Amino acid sequence: VDHDALSPKNIESWKEWISDCLSNRDLCQHGAGQYLPTRLLEVGEEVISGTDPEARVIITADEISRGSIPPSELRYAVLSYCWGDTARFPALRTTDDEIYERMRGIRRPDIPQTIFDAIVVTKALGLRYLWIDALWIIQGNDEDWERQSVKLMDVYGN
Repeated sequence: VDHDALSPKNIESWKEWISDCLSNRDLCQHGAGQYLPTRLLEVGEEVISGTDPEARVIITADEISRGSIPPSELRYAVLSYCWGDTARFPALRTTDDEIYERMRGIRRPDIPQTIFDAIVVTKALGLRYLWIDALWIIQGNDEDWERQSVKLMDVYGN
């Protein structure tokens, strides 16, 4: 393993480990590809810039019904992390007021480093989508929390 986390050698190792797991381990195959979350963060394949939207929240059912994304291409990574001191460092999250803004795009200056790093790793693995609880569950919306929180096992099991 190389000391540079994102070295081509390390990225290739990660891809091999994931492929081996999905191909050869029953636990990895359990539920793989069977669950699509309500919302995902589309990180695309573009090079990171400071002005263009870096990522956007998508409603998976809407994208599939429009035909813009085949269900077979909706492979995603999952980020679970401690939000930290949100008084000092506001968390990137989705609220009822922000959902449409998040769907238009999230610019690099608004993305905390932890999420930015997860976007970089997701792209390096050749994936286009990332699930993050703070963006997937509409914060402060009890109805959405009730609907989405019961599906966490499906997200993590996929």
